[in-house]
Amino acid sequence: MVGQPQLRLSTAACDPEWDRFLSTTPGGHHLQSSLWGQVKSVLGWRAVRVAAVCDGRIRGGAQLLLRRLPAVGSVGYVPLGPVLDRDDPALRDAVLRWVQLVGRRSSTRFLVVQPPAGHEGVVDALRTGGFREARWLLEPHPSATLLVDLAQPEEALLAAMKRGTRYNVRLAQRKGVTVREGSPAVRYRGEFYGQSSGGDPLPDAISSAALNRLIGSLDDGISEMSCHPARDSAVDSGYGPERSIELRALCDPSIRDSLPDRGIRLVSFAQVGR
Repeated sequence: MVGQPQLRLSTAACDPEWDRFLSTTPGGHHLQSSLWGQVKSVLGWRAVRVAAVCDGRIRGGAQLLLRRLPAVGSVGYVPLGPVLDRDDPALRDAVLRWVQLVGRRSSTRFLVVQPPAGHEGVVDALRTGGFREARWLLEPHPSATLLVDLAQPEEALLAAMKRGTRYNVRLAQRKGVTVREGSPAVRYRGEFYGQSSGGDPLPDAISSAALNRLIGSLDDGISEMSCHPARDSAVDSGYGPERSIELRALCDPSIRDSLPDRGIRLVSFAQVGR
């Protein structure tokens, strides 16, 4: 007999027990794995795993991805979850209840749950709980996944690319451009960006006030903030006018002067780890 499920929360970058559960459970998907959480962390998402543990074994759960988005606020997303090892309404409801609890505690404005195909019981439970279909709202991952065998020779990988991509790769090699290996020690924050995913301008997202809010939300440790400043807003780019707005915010004396009081120090990647 299986006991009552107990809640287990995990924010660890690597969660072998959870990943083993996914690999041995029908419906388990790599988008629910801790490795996918690491991939998404590079883009500013934070992974929280909710696991229902019965008699010392994980019986169900979900990985919730959390992030603050410009002009939207905090959002939560469960891709292809929850994952359950049996059709048990009590187990299902417990996991969904805990997912919503994590969302509320993280002050999410939107919580998107994308159940695996065939889990009609989860869909019905979400609708009963007040969820509604919202395909237009958020799609943080692509609708298709391309698998590339990286064991192939470099020339074979390049040959499979588009001509323009091959040119850019080789141009980067000639110019000495290097790719920095991602590190869990460095958190990426991509909110300081002046356009929506569709290219619509979002000037309020790159104002001094927005930059001040972003800095105030930084966790302890090292954070990388992406930015694209330029003096000439007429630069030949689809992100032209936004560059000068970014520059004004980044050069705002009030922002710079506030950093020491917040215990924040500006460093280059050459100093990371020192």
